Amino acid sequence: MKDEEGKELLSPVRIFMKCEECGNYYLAKEEPWVVKRKKRAGHSQAKCKRIIADIERLASGNSMLFIGSQNSQLYKEAVSAGYEMDVLNGTESISPVIKGSYAVVIIEHLTDNRDMNAILDKATENLADGGILWFDGPDLDKSMDLLQKKGNTLWRQAASEVYLTKEGTKNLLRLFGLTVESSKSVGTTLRRIEIIAKKA
Repeated sequence: MKDEEGKELLSPVRIFMKCEECGNYYLAKEEPWVVKRKKRAGHSQAKCKRIIADIERLASGNSMLFIGSQNSQLYKEAVSAGYEMDVLNGTESISPVIKGSYAVVIIEHLTDNRDMNAILDKATENLADGGILWFDGPDLDKSMDLLQKKGNTLWRQAASEVYLTKEGTKNLLRLFGLTVESSKSVGTTLRRIEIIAKKA
């Protein structure tokens, strides 16, 4: 990799560690100058409609806990679809949350500084038995393909904390008593894995 002046870099600028339990890759260290931070792009309306349609095919009820922002397109589409909504914005409850009562939990995105295990634990404890969990994250294998093809341009993107693998995601969900109902690789420029999991 080269720096801004075109000089070859001999030391790593971003280090990931592989979780022994699940096999996913967590960002351990990042040189602050390497990434040009941009506002996180939201999902398009068409994509949100498709996500809600995917969830509706598997969900058995209309109660939903949305972990994210009420200003997001995904939240608006869930409301339009007729779901009865409660909201957690990070760790702050926007509305009363009843543990073990939701047919659907959506995690809008896993932010750079969020412990993935903690957010999955929170999501699982609020799901009813047979409930559906949706989340997504960057696809490790596709990201590595992009790195080989495009070089350092990939590293100018802000890193999500967890790069997912299909097998690693299955292992991670198993720790929380969840099984994968759907695993889909989406996107063209930056590939992501969308997961729909079910609580036994």
